[in-house]
Amino acid sequence: MFIVTGFALVCFASFLIAAVWLYRSVVVISAPNNALTQWLGQPYRLLRPGMHLLRWPLEQLHIHRWNRTDEMADGRYVRHLYSGYNVPTSEMKFDPPPYRVVTKDKLQVTINIVVYVAWLIQESAN
Repeated sequence: MFIVTGFALVCFASFLIAAVWLYRSVVVISAPNNALTQWLGQPYRLLRPGMHLLRWPLEQLHIHRWNRTDEMADGRYVRHLYSGYNVPTSEMKFDPPPYRVVTKDKLQVTINIVVYVAWLIQESAN
């Protein structure tokens, strides 16, 4: 029969806390992306691609949300919703579906726009 001592419980609890801290602290950023961190809710530093160690729970990744619309080969439009801490550094193309507008003189105009976006993240000088 196994007898659980106070020392064994302390060792198990310490191991469990260390495992959670390590799981929450190690972050891997994929190659074409960057990530922003927050220190106590304020923007703190920019993480380049690679493996990083955060000082969790004071430093956390900032979550970004954006969407993108792509035109499929058969003419359909698909909207992609992104949510995460990775910020793409490559140029992105947003192509919303065309829409019709009736002007004051009763002419119908079809508006079709394409927007190219490139994220620019400026690092602070500190």
